[in-house]
Amino acid sequence: MMVKMLSNSYYRARIARKLNSRRGELRLRYVFAPNLKAIYLCNPKVAGQTIIHSLVSADNPTIMDQYNNLNTKEARAATSFERNPSAVWAAINDPSFFKFAFVRNPYTRCLSFYKERIFADAPLGYRVSLGLPKQGEVSFSDFLVAVSQQKPNDMNRHWRPQSELVSSSLKLDFIGKFENLVEDICSVFEKLGIEEGKLLSHKGHTSGVGTKISNDLTEREISLINDIYAKDFTRFDYEML
Repeated sequence: MMVKMLSNSYYRARIARKLNSRRGELRLRYVFAPNLKAIYLCNPKVAGQTIIHSLVSADNPTIMDQYNNLNTKEARAATSFERNPSAVWAAINDPSFFKFAFVRNPYTRCLSFYKERIFADAPLGYRVSLGLPKQGEVSFSDFLVAVSQQKPNDMNRHWRPQSELVSSSLKLDFIGKFENLVEDICSVFEKLGIEEGKLLSHKGHTSGVGTKISNDLTEREISLINDIYAKDFTRFDYEML
C-alpha cells in the first residue's frame, strides 16, 4: 500500500510539473482566437506584431477597437491565456483548433534584437539582465558571450532559443518561416478562412536586418551563435555557416 501511495504521488508530481511547464510556455506570448479556432505562439523578432494584429482583427474586431496597442498588459490579457483559461486548455487538446508559430534564422534573429535593444539607445533592462555595462558601446560579441553564460530557462524570451519557446510538447499544425513570411502567412490565412486582404501592415520594432545574413559577422560571433542556438538550426532546418 505504501509503495502504491508513493508511486501515485510521484506521477501526480510529474503531471503537475508538466502542466506548470506548459502554462509557462503558453504565458510567454500567444494569441487565442476562438472564433477562428486558432492558437498562435508568438516568437519575438519574427514579425509577431503583424501576425497578431491581423489575427485579432479577423477574429474579434471589437478588441481592435478597444485597444490601439495589442502589446500592452491589458490587451495581452484580452487575447491570451487570461481571456478564458478553461477554453484555452480545451482548445489545446482539440484537433479542430489550428495551432501555429513562426521561426527565423538564428543569425538574423539575434542580430536584429542586438541592433534594436542593445546597440541602440534602448531601455537598460536588457543590458542589466545580462550583466552588460549600462553605458557605452557593447559589441555583438560581448552580447553573445553574455547570452552564452545563461541557461535557456534564465534567458529573456527575446534571445531564448526558439526551440525552447516553440516547445515540442505542444503539437503544432504549422511552423512558418520569417524568410518566407508573406507566402506562409497567406497559407495560414487560407487554412483559417481569412481573406488575403486582411493581412495588416503593422510596423513594430525594426532593426533593418531583414532576412539577409550579415557578411559582417566574425568567426567568433558565428561560433557563439552556432553553440547557443544549435538546437534551433537542427529542429527548424537552418544551415550553419
